[in-house]
Amino acid sequence: IPDAMNLTAIHSREYQNSIENLYLDALNLTSERFKLGVRYLGTNRAEPSADFTARSNAAGRTSGVLATPFGISQTLPTGGQIAADIANSVTWVFSGNGSESSAPSIGYSLTQPLLFNAGRKIALESLTQNERNVLYSVRTLARFRQTLFTQVASNYLTLLQQRQSILNTENNIRQLEEQLEGQEIRDTRVPGVVNAALNEFQNLQIPVDLQGQLSYDGTWLKWRGDLTLEQEQRILSLSQDPDYVAAASEMIDFKKQQTTSLAYLQLRDRLNRSQINLATSQRQLQDSQDSFKLLLGLPPNVELNIDTEML
Repeated sequence: IPDAMNLTAIHSREYQNSIENLYLDALNLTSERFKLGVRYLGTNRAEPSADFTARSNAAGRTSGVLATPFGISQTLPTGGQIAADIANSVTWVFSGNGSESSAPSIGYSLTQPLLFNAGRKIALESLTQNERNVLYSVRTLARFRQTLFTQVASNYLTLLQQRQSILNTENNIRQLEEQLEGQEIRDTRVPGVVNAALNEFQNLQIPVDLQGQLSYDGTWLKWRGDLTLEQEQRILSLSQDPDYVAAASEMIDFKKQQTTSLAYLQLRDRLNRSQINLATSQRQLQDSQDSFKLLLGLPPNVELNIDTEML
């Protein structure tokens, strides 16, 4: 989460926009304070400057004039304005008898509105409003930072939750695959003894070489051990009686059939649904990571890995 917040502070466009809004309001406040402060000006409210002018007449007389105006001005909280100008003009004559003369001048003015734009409430209204704007912007930025931290932390924990769900689903799939494999082994196991009902059948002669495997107790026709194709044909050829042929065929089918149990089908269905859920969860995790990148201000093509130490 700290790393995510650091990335957000650097790359988030919304966060940078909030800071810039505060900065712009602060610039407006600085401008209003500057208007009420002491301002250094030249004469006639111009900027401070120094001008040097050289002149030459037809008689060959050359002179230079250096003018250095300087002034200060300040707007009063009551709406008035006080200004003072100091100008000094120095003249040098470079031909004939050189001479130098200085002509300083001082002027001041005091202006105080009495009706229009007069009074502290009007004169300081713009400054007060800009101070309030800065305060509101600071509160808005602080609130935005709290909200942004909540969003980043919530989205990060949501990614962890999705990652944990994927891990749980993968573990369930591994367990289902093991159970499915075990059930498949149990379903494909060939029974050692199979039997078929054959009630009160007479004159059944069992060959000597089949007596160890084929037996009949008057009710059940039984077979023990493996059964080859040759042995199947010999069992069916022992009698042409329809009841015997039906019982022998049923016994042979029991020995040869490959059954699929209901438990196997249920496990296969659960495995398929878990695999579908895993693919859906992985897609949702990628979508959530892209949304998280946009929240941090990162481009979607940046590789982002979630630290799973908290899981």
